[in-house]
Amino acid sequence: MSKIWIDMQAPPDVQIFNPFIKNLFSPDSTIVTARDYAETLGLLKNFGIQHQKIGDEKSKKLIDKAVHTVTRTFSLSAHTEPFEACLTLGNLHSIYVSRRRGKLCINFMDNELGLYGTVSKRTLFDWIVVKSQILLVDYVLIPSVFPKNPLILDGMSEDRIFTYDGYKEDIYIANYQPNEQTGEQIPFEKFVVIRPESYAIYKDHVESLVPKLIESMIKNDMNIVYLPRIQDDIDLIGKSLKTGHIYIPPHPLNGLDLCYYAQAVLSGSGTITREAACMGKTAISFFPGKNQLAVDASLITEGRLFYSRDPHDIVKYITDSGPGTVDFQRSNRVQQQVFATVKTILNRNGISEI
Repeated sequence: MSKIWIDMQAPPDVQIFNPFIKNLFSPDSTIVTARDYAETLGLLKNFGIQHQKIGDEKSKKLIDKAVHTVTRTFSLSAHTEPFEACLTLGNLHSIYVSRRRGKLCINFMDNELGLYGTVSKRTLFDWIVVKSQILLVDYVLIPSVFPKNPLILDGMSEDRIFTYDGYKEDIYIANYQPNEQTGEQIPFEKFVVIRPESYAIYKDHVESLVPKLIESMIKNDMNIVYLPRIQDDIDLIGKSLKTGHIYIPPHPLNGLDLCYYAQAVLSGSGTITREAACMGKTAISFFPGKNQLAVDASLITEGRLFYSRDPHDIVKYITDSGPGTVDFQRSNRVQQQVFATVKTILNRNGISEI
């Protein structure tokens, strides 16, 4: 039986590849490694995925990240079992190990701005990341709205680019089952979820919209589940914390559960609004950058994601729209298309028993 290797370096990896492990590959055909980073190991435990822990990352300094990439790649190369193919979400560690062993590597991508446009100057490390995700993998799998031309110009032949009619988030939303315990942990019967802009984004553009947005919501008697990334995000909302309208979870909650139980989901960056939009919930982006991701622009055009940086317009949209209607049928179709595409790629390369 052929072995498929998946290295989980961050929480999104676990969300996306869990359906492949549970629904596409046989239990004995997958090799899973993971690093101790953010909620990665906790999610693996929650999903019941057996894995081998290799390495961690504690520092945010660029030089430390570079050293970590090198040392963990060597550790993975030495300790990962033999495999025939690798699935990755832009994970440099697994890309390098797959290339070193001469094994098939399929890279999932959906963020063209992360590759070709940043909010600040690109470092040498950023350039290496970009080139590695394109030149050192065998195939890329992207949403159909993702621009292919930059990939081709960077050296990826068109016959190695596969597309699917949906969004990365659809792949795992298709298997989502609501957890009532999450809803019970929220101290409000009705609430909206707010994820602030990434500090790296709004510091390069305009001031954060979050303080004015929350002030407007509280005036309209809305309750808020607030999801800060760092202490600076908490400092943004200052006195509003004392109003009784804001709840900051003391530990990470499943983002899909928050989307499911919320009246609306708002974010200045990140995945959570796409998750809500794909689920059929009311979703709002207040991203401060000049350019939207192609996937976000598509959702806005389809009317499933509302975009504004005007607090009054946002509050009115939430009030007028209601919580939305949950529907997983489209996500199920997307997941099946992606599964079929991965099997096609594997079969093309002589890997059939999975």
